[in-house]
Formats: sequence, structure tokens, C-alpha cells
Amino acid sequence: IITIREGFRGIFEEEGRISVREPGFYKEPANVVICEPICVKVFIDRIKPKTSREEDLTFITKDGIKMSVSASITWFVDDPELVHKSGGQAGGESPFDFTQKKLLSLASDQLVRQCKMKNRGELLPAEPDMKVYHEEGRSEKEVNEMAEAAYVETCASIASKVIAEMKDQSKASKMGVQFLAVNIDLFKLLDLQ
Repeated sequence: IITIREGFRGIFEEEGRISVREPGFYKEPANVVICEPICVKVFIDRIKPKTSREEDLTFITKDGIKMSVSASITWFVDDPELVHKSGGQAGGESPFDFTQKKLLSLASDQLVRQCKMKNRGELLPAEPDMKVYHEEGRSEKEVNEMAEAAYVETCASIASKVIAEMKDQSKASKMGVQFLAVNIDLFKLLDLQ
């Protein structure tokens, strides 16, 4: 007898056929292989560098400035069978853990790629970058609001491009996951010269 808890899907294999089961109690014969259940809850994971001990991703902007970005991705498993199949060959790792590491690696690559296409002024506007907003006698409050709106739009643009790329890659590689959002928390300037 096997119990599949809420928030998971059971993976059962019988004579090479895989079946996915909803939460509940199941009594199975001895010839059925009961695989590790796949979690289907919504996850929010920090996007971190793959090899570094640093918390944030570092990159060089289009205008040659070294910066870092802190971000998270919201995702969930929508096809437990594909997760089981794609991660089933991972040596010693559960299919879910393998898939999670793979998607976080893809997310970090995509986020850095999108950030590299921007100038420092677009990602982290400073006073000289706001000169364009000072036209026509605008107040300081209006200038700050316009700069904030431009920054929010830049972050939203980067996030939507990362999500679109992740959806394409997930579909192409049959990962069995869906992406809901990328949230950019903070850009930091690393070149302080």
C-alpha cells in the first residue's frame, strides 16, 4: 500500500508503462515499481550563479559596466510524467531535483543574457541618466516618477523575455514545467570607480 500526499503525483511503472496517479491510497502488486512522487506545488526559487558562492548573478552591461542582479522565478510542474522521464537518468538525483537544477540553470543563463543587452543607465538610473526627463520644466517629483516608470518597464521587459525563452526551452526539451513569473529584486553596481 502506498500513500500519495496532497501536492504530489505518484509515478508507477508496470512493464515499461508509466502511469501518473492523483493523491490517495493505492494497493499495488509486487511487479509495479513505485517511483519517487513528483511535487506539483508552485515554487519560488532564487536564481543563483551555477558555480559561484555569490548570491547574485553578475554580468557586464552593454556599455561595459560590471553589475549584479538578484531575482527569483515562480514555476510549477504541469506534467509529472515528463519530469520523471527527463530526470530519470540523473545519477543519484531525484527527477524533481534534476529538473529544478536544470531550470534554474536555464533561468540564470537567460536572465544574464537579457541583462547584458541593457546599459547601466537603463538598469540602475542615476542623476545624469535622468537629464532626459528634466525637459519642459518638469518638477523633481515628475522626473522621479518618470524614471521609476522607465525602470519598472525595463524590469518587466527583461522578465517577460526570460519567461518566454524559458517556456520555449521547456517545451523543446520536454521538461514538464510551467513558468509563471520572474521577479527582479535588485540591480547592484559592482564597478565603483
